[in-house]
Amino acid sequence: MSITIEKGIPLPEKYSTHGNTKYPFALMKAGDSFSTGAVASVRNCLQAYKRRSKTNAQFITRKVIGGVRVWRVQ
Repeated sequence: MSITIEKGIPLPEKYSTHGNTKYPFALMKAGDSFSTGAVASVRNCLQAYKRRSKTNAQFITRKVIGGVRVWRVQ
C-alpha cells in the first residue's frame, strides 16, 4: 500500500452542526410546531441542538396520537 501526496487541494469550509439536524429546530419561529413518530429520538436531538447552538429558544414536546409534537414557544 502506498500513500500519494497531493498538492493544491483546497481545505473545505468548516462543517457546522448547528443547523444540520434531521429535525427543523433552527428553522422554527415562536408558534411553529411539527409532529413525528419518534418520541425518544426527537427529544434527544432537541437536547443536543440546544446544547450545541446555545440558543435561548424554548421548546415543548407532548405525546400525541401517533407520536410526539414539538412546539417552539419562545
